[in-house]
Amino acid sequence: MCALLSFQLTPVLTGKRLVNASNLKFFYRTMKTRFSEEVLLYDFYTIVGIVGGSLGLFLGFSCFSVVQKLLSSLNSRLARKY
Repeated sequence: MCALLSFQLTPVLTGKRLVNASNLKFFYRTMKTRFSEEVLLYDFYTIVGIVGGSLGLFLGFSCFSVVQKLLSSLNSRLARKY
């Protein structure tokens, strides 16, 4: 990261005429640059696998709870008959 120490505005002269523009000069503390690279952690197929696995898990829990409710209601109906 570069740290700005100061800046200076100077008018732009063309011949003897002052032009409606300015020069802007930046002065940095050091001329070192830092390069960073962005790397993907997950590719498309990994994300699809993770989402599909989670979806399957929650769908499995939902189906299990529906079957459990059906069995409990069937059990209570059979208990009333006998």
